[in-house]
Amino acid sequence: MKGLRYMMFFPLLMMLASIVFGCQCYNEAKYEMRLQLNQALQHLVLDQSGQQYLMDSIASLHAGEILTINDRETHLQRSLSIVPLRDTCHISVCLNDATRSQLFSERATVCSDTLLWCAQPDGAGEVVVALKAFANPSFCAVLGHSKQRVPITGFLLGLFMLAMMSIRQRKMQVLSEIVCPIEPMPAAKIHLTPMQKQLMDLFAAAPNHTLSKEEICAALWPKKDDPDDTLYTFISRLKSSLKRQSTCRIINERGEAYTLVSQDEMA
Repeated sequence: MKGLRYMMFFPLLMMLASIVFGCQCYNEAKYEMRLQLNQALQHLVLDQSGQQYLMDSIASLHAGEILTINDRETHLQRSLSIVPLRDTCHISVCLNDATRSQLFSERATVCSDTLLWCAQPDGAGEVVVALKAFANPSFCAVLGHSKQRVPITGFLLGLFMLAMMSIRQRKMQVLSEIVCPIEPMPAAKIHLTPMQKQLMDLFAAAPNHTLSKEEICAALWPKKDDPDDTLYTFISRLKSSLKRQSTCRIINERGEAYTLVSQDEMA
């Protein structure tokens, strides 16, 4: 039972590792989206038609104002290949002001770096324009774009293993009903675990209902090198169960053997 509980740590660790790996994949997807926003923004200011589009949009822009361009057919959106970005992106534009500590305070799921563009509107001197692209894809949209097959598979596998181990542990804990072989009839039924029942059957079949430590350990823990501590704990719990439910008792024969007796014999 204790070994099975320790084994449950493995699927739990697998599930935890899958969650961590899944979060990493999610963050990588957001980073990829940010890179694409940066590339699309750079392409916009380098393209001649994109520059003209921006000029027309910021012609009436004043210092301190922030212009939001969310036209569905902007050059930026046509440069994006990731659908969640293309469907939710917009550009914010303002005149660069060195006295402002933060040009854009908008919060978004994904945003590009701030790009400074030296523009020269018709009939005006050169101005520096700050541009930044924002997009608000949903959590599910980013998750769907990230590579989650391995994390999800690992999480489900760990969950399945944990469920199977829990079912097995419950089956091992199911109590069996037996009658103490030395208790006078009619005897009440005793509720014991399968391993406790196995030991009681050994006592019933043994001469004088006596078993040595070696016989018990060989029957219950044949592959364990040093089962003494396990044996003492096991016998202690079985004694408690018998004391609560019957007149049968287990006595220790000089630390070398155990005998199943009735309460009357002890008296």
